[in-house]
Amino acid sequence: MNLGKLVVLISKLPYADKEALFEALSEMVKPYSGDIMDSVKEIREPHCPYCKKQNIIGHGKYRGRQRYKCKDCKKTFNDFTASPLAGTHYPDKWAEHITLMLNGASLKRVASELDIHVSTAFYWRHKVMSTLCAVEPDVLQGIIESDGKLFLESSKGKNQVRKYGHRAPRKRGGKASKRGVSNEQVCVLVTIDRTGAIVSKTAGLGDVSTEEIKAVIGKYVPKKAVFCSDGAPAYGAFAREWDLTHYKLNATKKKRVIEKVYHIQHVNSYHSRMELLINNYFRGVSSRHLDKYLAWQRFMEMHRNTDKCALKEELLKTVFRPEYFSTVKTLRVA
Repeated sequence: MNLGKLVVLISKLPYADKEALFEALSEMVKPYSGDIMDSVKEIREPHCPYCKKQNIIGHGKYRGRQRYKCKDCKKTFNDFTASPLAGTHYPDKWAEHITLMLNGASLKRVASELDIHVSTAFYWRHKVMSTLCAVEPDVLQGIIESDGKLFLESSKGKNQVRKYGHRAPRKRGGKASKRGVSNEQVCVLVTIDRTGAIVSKTAGLGDVSTEEIKAVIGKYVPKKAVFCSDGAPAYGAFAREWDLTHYKLNATKKKRVIEKVYHIQHVNSYHSRMELLINNYFRGVSSRHLDKYLAWQRFMEMHRNTDKCALKEELLKTVFRPEYFSTVKTLRVA
């Protein structure tokens, strides 16, 4: 049923039923608005963000915010300590900021709608994405697919590329000066199992090596698992060392599926969406921040069937966990 037909049916309801329907819908799509303090209190458990103990007491108020003291480690804190809201001047704007992020708003639009500086919008975005970097699966299981995707290395945001890079500076985008795979490209290794668990991280420059594969996915791939990859020697060496049942796929020889089960199509599909996000939507991402944007995509992929309200709640629950805390100072150093 389309929206037009639904509106016609609703218009025929008695007024009392319309009121009840309005209240039910308002509760279902109720956004986070105003002061986000209440939401933070609901999401975060009452414990010390430093020693994680729950032996805390009230410790007065400062600038209208309740402070607490831990009776074990003797440190004081408030509801915003060890959260992205710590030190911010506009906590009341964070609810709308989360909504704009989920709607895919650009930094300029966020800055305009929230009446903040673009650099503030940038750091707020990266505070959120930095927390998502810590959200990882415990272990991959079943049939595991893995393959790398190359992105042009970017020093976007650095004032003097010559000081930091191994190449001459170029305008944003452009092409590598070397043909084929080279150290002017960053390899993003994507590994997915059939349950939908995803690991996606930068592995290094150029072709991925066995040591880089081990560093990125070694702790997630159990021994003797079923492993599907392309025919690159590095994957074969990793599979032998991990004692994996290895299926090699070679697209150039039209060998894309083995026994109608073993393939890397899920990874290739993810690569396409990742390339669209990084190159088309964000218009290129600095290589030093690439892992954060990969974490954002992982979160959105893992919750792509979740409705907007539940997605906001899930993002807030993740962002305001104390163990994922990051500050503007740490972001500037990264």
